[in-house]
Amino acid sequence: MQVEVDPNEDTEWNDILRKHGIIPEKGPTEEEILQQAADLAAERADAMHPVDRAWGDEDALEALTEDDSAMAEYRRKRMQELQRQYSRKFGSVLPLSRPEWNQEVTEASKVDPVVVHLSSSAIDSKKLAEILAQIAEKYPHIKFMDIIADRAVENYPISNTPTLIFYQNGDIVANYLGPQMKPITINAVVNKLKSAKFIKENDNDIQDDLQSTQPVALNDNDSDSDW
Repeated sequence: MQVEVDPNEDTEWNDILRKHGIIPEKGPTEEEILQQAADLAAERADAMHPVDRAWGDEDALEALTEDDSAMAEYRRKRMQELQRQYSRKFGSVLPLSRPEWNQEVTEASKVDPVVVHLSSSAIDSKKLAEILAQIAEKYPHIKFMDIIADRAVENYPISNTPTLIFYQNGDIVANYLGPQMKPITINAVVNKLKSAKFIKENDNDIQDDLQSTQPVALNDNDSDSDW
């Protein structure tokens, strides 16, 4: 008989299991994350103004006031970073074979959102693969998978690639074929994830980070003749 164990419970039995590496270490609580972020922000502020004690009270107060918004922003981003770190599950595009589809996609989507790329040798598909690799690293709670299109569906038209299929709760919630994928940019793919509610509508921090890392965009001169 298999006994289910909640790895987040703080019990003596779970401590024993963690000690032997049977279940993962318990991540910090939200309060601990907030406190760690606050401590790091305070250290950063001290490093920015190491001579505050030598200033007059008015100058020191002005400097600290100017830092308030920066510290608050740093604390917020640090907390998000830590939360993503401890909730990390995937972080890369995983290969998929046809026999694995039901288990790794349909059933897995009942726990985590899944995005499947039906890929090909087409230039647009290769560009999308590069973009998905960047997005997967930034959104590790989403399971990104890649399978050669005609290995998933026999005689799948290359003109329909790249194809993205979004799964959640065991069902397809969105799909985009060939021309529907244009423009092939990071921003466009992130917006599709937002439309599917795989990420929050107001989650722009990671999107901004991705935009600054040389986004891969579709060049009309590189378009396949099939389109």
